[in-house]
Amino acid sequence: REAELHELRQAALAPLEEETATYTLLTGPSGIGKHRLIETFAARLLADHGTESITLLRIRCGKDGAPALGLLEASVHRALQHVLADTTRREAEGSIVRQETLEEKLIVLAAERPLIVVIESLCDAQDAGEVITLLGRLTEHAIAFLLTCDEDSSTELIPAIAKATKGMMGMMRLPLLVRVEVERLMRLAFGLRPSSALLGVLMERTNGHPGVIVDL
Repeated sequence: REAELHELRQAALAPLEEETATYTLLTGPSGIGKHRLIETFAARLLADHGTESITLLRIRCGKDGAPALGLLEASVHRALQHVLADTTRREAEGSIVRQETLEEKLIVLAAERPLIVVIESLCDAQDAGEVITLLGRLTEHAIAFLLTCDEDSSTELIPAIAKATKGMMGMMRLPLLVRVEVERLMRLAFGLRPSSALLGVLMERTNGHPGVIVDL
């Protein structure tokens, strides 16, 4: 997934040059590896830039439909505590920050250092519509939003995001693995070097779906 990781990185750092928000929706079949890709992306980004150079907020909406805005609010609060760590600044700005809306707090964070907001499984959030409305109010601020959603749940989500963000949304779809990628997955995940015959069987039975391959 090196190509996809590069594309995510480009999307995350684009606001530094464009000085406006960017929105990227990552989709694909359930179990295709969206969460693992985000894990790798986040780890590499922080390793390269460090928590003192960028702010990375990441939430994952649950199947129980937990409100995404509440999760994001908590993540923003922790980030503000870190960014405004200087005691003098916290005393001067802390009372103001506590009274600001979530939208305003995100703007405060973005003004301090590059801000990347990752919202995984947005389609599972009971307040997905409210999140999309929030995204639409932040188009003029240098924030990179990376969203994920299962392909079969994204039918209504895609036009809603596109409308709210005035067509600024980019799309990424994780494809099924090709034969050489399945071979590499077997090597990295299980330490196996599958024969040509085994690879043929895996491709036939799984169609290159990494989640199904791992289950087998």
